[in-house]
Amino acid sequence: MSDSDSMPELEDLAGLPDTPVLDRRQLPIGDPSKTFDEALLNSALEMRQQALQMQDVDQALVKISTAIEMFPASAIFLNTRAQLFLQDGDFQLALRDCALSIERAGPSFKSLKLMGKCNDILMEYGQAIACFKQALQLENDEEITEIIKIIYGKIKRQDDKQRAFEEAYAEKKQATEEAERTREKSNQEKMNEEVKRNYGDNPVYQTPLFQNLFKAANNMDDKQAEKLSQNQILQQALSDPEFELKLQEVARDPSAAAKYSSDKGFMAAFSQILGQFK
Repeated sequence: MSDSDSMPELEDLAGLPDTPVLDRRQLPIGDPSKTFDEALLNSALEMRQQALQMQDVDQALVKISTAIEMFPASAIFLNTRAQLFLQDGDFQLALRDCALSIERAGPSFKSLKLMGKCNDILMEYGQAIACFKQALQLENDEEITEIIKIIYGKIKRQDDKQRAFEEAYAEKKQATEEAERTREKSNQEKMNEEVKRNYGDNPVYQTPLFQNLFKAANNMDDKQAEKLSQNQILQQALSDPEFELKLQEVARDPSAAAKYSSDKGFMAAFSQILGQFK
């Protein structure tokens, strides 16, 4: 028989079922109220040993999960699965199993050390240090002592970077605000010069009301003009010759607006104009 005769056809392979993807979140966590059965302990320990030697992580997780179901209140099996999760990058699941271990069997050096490592990787440095320090209260460990020193260095670099960013942002903000103040001052000076050139030195022309009106008149665009032309209150008032005369007077001398402050009809219509330039 030739090699080609021994090879399966592609269409035959297409019919084979896909290997199901393991949903690690659905792995059993066991019932902590389960009665301890010493007769099963050796079997569970053997499963643990097999899980640690397996190359396929998912198979190892399934194997150790069976041991967890047999002894759900035992820290050794939950911590073993947490270690496998950590080694394969499932840090949140590792933290969950460590928390279950502590909840069911009390704080242990192994569970606290694993939690510290997970939090360190997740850049939760405060929580990492807290876990490591608690672990050191249970057992001396040079590795943890060195890790804590490294984390403090990370925190300092992180703080220095944040401080540099905040200082740079503050400097940029200050420069922007200073530039805006300079621009506004320059624009104000230009407007004062134009007002003086067109209307003379009368103090009333330096008032905010006049300058706002002057600025509005020079900056009015077609859209604002169109909006004013459709304003019913203003259009109704403009049909009154007396209002138009008052408006012309205010346009010549803004201080005249004070004379009509008690005229509700005039002020209602006049405010429609001012409202376009807020």
